[in-house]
Amino acid sequence: MKILQLIAYKIAKIYWKIFRPQTFGVKLLLINYGKVLLVEQSYTKGYHLPGGGVKSGEMFEQALKREILEELGLYINDLQLFGVYQNTKQGKIDTVITFISTTPVDLNKAKLSNEINRADFFSLDILPTNISPGSTKRIQEYLSKDFPIAKEW
Repeated sequence: MKILQLIAYKIAKIYWKIFRPQTFGVKLLLINYGKVLLVEQSYTKGYHLPGGGVKSGEMFEQALKREILEELGLYINDLQLFGVYQNTKQGKIDTVITFISTTPVDLNKAKLSNEINRADFFSLDILPTNISPGSTKRIQEYLSKDFPIAKEW
């Protein structure tokens, strides 16, 4: 199944480069006791903030709650806007709405979907070396108290 996801992701990237669609995504900066939740997805390398795509007609906060429930089996309620970003690196024009939460989470109760290989909390001052650049920037913005903001992903 993970091979099919990887192939589908590569095909999607080709489509994006040709047609440059406008897409919307949501991300979660979940902070618990000085640690941040990061996920390792099955279709791309490294650790990322959890999240996903927004379905047609879906509100951003609703989309994030759905994605976290689908991918991690967790309920997150106290979301606050962290920032709005645009990312054009993959060929599409992706607007990413990022929320922050300090909802206490027990990862032992998480039910990872087949899209997620691993989910872990990392100390804010000792992040994994294979974290995505965008996720690193969001964590740095959090630490500098520089939010809510609007800029490039």
